[in-house]
Amino acid sequence: MFRPSTDRGPTRSPFSAPTRYLRILYVDDVSALRDIARLSFDRLGHTLECVADSIMAARLFASSRAFDLVIAEHDLANLNGVGLITRLRAGGYAGRIIILADEVDAETEGEYLELNVDRIMFKPVLPSGLRACVAELFPGSGRL
Repeated sequence: MFRPSTDRGPTRSPFSAPTRYLRILYVDDVSALRDIARLSFDRLGHTLECVADSIMAARLFASSRAFDLVIAEHDLANLNGVGLITRLRAGGYAGRIIILADEVDAETEGEYLELNVDRIMFKPVLPSGLRACVAELFPGSGRL
């Protein structure tokens, strides 16, 4: 007769609860991507402020500079990613930055490096990949 083992070994949850919660500014002109990001990071307990363009992001930053992380699309209306990050850095933002892009040329990549951008992630970016990147940049921030 078959008997299931009572020793199942250590149980692992696919979810690791964060020990550190982040405040994230997410800038993308595609509302569906903002919704996906919000759901993805809300599940981990992080606070996500989502805006549709770089001007709104700069205004939000000016009124509340308490962001741990900025995630921004490179191809934004008004100011592109380089313009936005230049403005944020000039305004005193010293935190981490992830840029999402379809592609960037070597000159633009160099500009991002000079602005101390932590990562450029090339699309398509899956939510799990973005969460893994954030977990790498912020140990203890959790990951699904």
